[in-house]
Amino acid sequence: MKWLQTTEKVQLLGIFAHPHDLTHALGTMGNHIDNGDGVTVAILTDGGGTHNERLFEELRKDASERDAGVTEQQRQEYTEQKYDEARHACSLFGIDDVRFMGYPDKPLRSSDEIVDAVADLICDVKPDVLITEVPEKQTRSRTVSGGDDHTMTAAIVNNALVVASHPRQGQKRVPHKPARIYYCAPSEPNDEIDVYVDISKWEEQRIEAEMSYKSQGHTRAYARQRIMRNYGHYGWCAGVNLAEKFLRGNANVTSLLPVTDLDLRNSKGSGIDRALSVMGDDYRKDVEETIRTGS
Repeated sequence: MKWLQTTEKVQLLGIFAHPHDLTHALGTMGNHIDNGDGVTVAILTDGGGTHNERLFEELRKDASERDAGVTEQQRQEYTEQKYDEARHACSLFGIDDVRFMGYPDKPLRSSDEIVDAVADLICDVKPDVLITEVPEKQTRSRTVSGGDDHTMTAAIVNNALVVASHPRQGQKRVPHKPARIYYCAPSEPNDEIDVYVDISKWEEQRIEAEMSYKSQGHTRAYARQRIMRNYGHYGWCAGVNLAEKFLRGNANVTSLLPVTDLDLRNSKGSGIDRALSVMGDDYRKDVEETIRTGS
């Protein structure tokens, strides 16, 4: 599939709403790091209002039984924990350029300031490929009327792309427009997905990355279940062990119709081959024995 990938090394920029949201593209970004590409991750919010499970549990208690160390914890202390968790998750995939923009969440609100800040980020990093959250879509089974940090992030990024790509009087930034835009789509229906990315080689790293978010109560058992149930399901749909899902933000322009090595392998293989591509060759003897004996 060399024709599908440029021979040049590319720069990726992922812009996400909360510190945990970057995990939905970690394997994809790790693949690009291994390919020699550059990757920058930016988090729009401080995450201070998101997934504070300890505080939630304390507030459920009678006021006289609450732990003041939790209920009176400063927002900055909690957000620094979230930042450290995100940094560690990224480090497992070789990503060391992680930027925290620190805007309040729940809800994230748009403003000229934040749009200009994201435009500055785009013009600074100069990404060839930009990854961000899914915008609101009318075809979804449910719509979000407002206050959703993920769709707001997409709206902010889309506005910032307009600002970043056009010169303005009185500003010194050099305009920049990414060649490709992709939206992380873990919650989108499989029949709407444009691109599945094989992240099978990152299974253990993805589990450890999920475990990084102790603030959300993620244990090893939970992390493994979450990765295998979610990304394993995406992989099952794609014919690989683990996959991440994306929607295209703009159409591909090519001189040849898209077909990849994995497309060809899946089309030429038998049902057993497809199963083994998901489960691994360790299961081959069991599968062959089951077919031979019928038990």
